[in-house]
Amino acid sequence: MFDGSALPLKENLDISGKLLERFRKSRSHPEIEVGVVGGEEDGIKASGAAKLYTTPKTPSNRRATAERHSGGCYLLAATFGNVHGV
Repeated sequence: MFDGSALPLKENLDISGKLLERFRKSRSHPEIEVGVVGGEEDGIKASGAAKLYTTPKTPSNRRATAERHSGGCYLLAATFGNVHGV
C-alpha cells in the first residue's frame, strides 16, 4: 500500500509509477492512494480549504491516476472526503 495522498498529485503518480513497475516484475499489485482525506490521518490534517470532493471544474485524481497508469494492474484507494483517523 502506497499512501501518497498527502503529496501533490504529480509527485504521487511519479512515485507510484515506479512502484507499479517494481510490483509488475514480481507479479504483484500495489494499492495506490490518491485524493484528500478529511480530518486527520497519520498525523496529517487536511486544511479547511482542501478540495475534498471532485467537481466538474476540478480535475479528477482518479482519472489522472487511470490515465497515468493505464495498462498497469493496481488497486486504487480513492479518497474523497471520508473522515477517519483520530
